[in-house]
Amino acid sequence: MITEAARLNEYGKYYYVELVWRGKPYRVQIFFPKLNKPQRQDIQKQAGKIYPGARIISYVEASRSNDLPMLFAIDYF
Repeated sequence: MITEAARLNEYGKYYYVELVWRGKPYRVQIFFPKLNKPQRQDIQKQAGKIYPGARIISYVEASRSNDLPMLFAIDYF
């Protein structure tokens, strides 16, 4: 029986990210736990954890969508 539970605090912003990895375009969402806008290199670092060597095409602030894969940048500070 599980006696502990963890809750994800969604205090931050979602970003819609378009990237190219191995010659194919991908679209993902990345959640950043800060309210300030991340720099392109921060987006690159987080996307590179799943898609190594990916090239970021664009990123914009967006609302959460259940249609796209979600990355949580919990180690972003």
